[in-house]
Amino acid sequence: MSRYRYRYLRTMYDKIVGVAVELPSGELIMQVGREMIEFGAGAPKLEMLNLYVEKIADKPKFKALQIYDVSRIYTTQNFRSCQQLMDEGKNFLVE
Repeated sequence: MSRYRYRYLRTMYDKIVGVAVELPSGELIMQVGREMIEFGAGAPKLEMLNLYVEKIADKPKFKALQIYDVSRIYTTQNFRSCQQLMDEGKNFLVE
């Protein structure tokens, strides 16, 4: 069974506004708001995403989301879509 790792992008009030998912192949995909972003070979590692969150938050198209930080890393074997992970994340308090 494939294992997917992910981190939520959230506001200072713990509202989930995005998710970054590391696929079993090592590729990284993100959904920020309603926009999907797929990274190529030079993708940042999921562990290092906290170093890029300010750069993402400062982009004009994402400023309104008020991204503040990222959650810890979670894992799942039941990945269907980034939106599904975001919806599920809204049902529990993110650390």
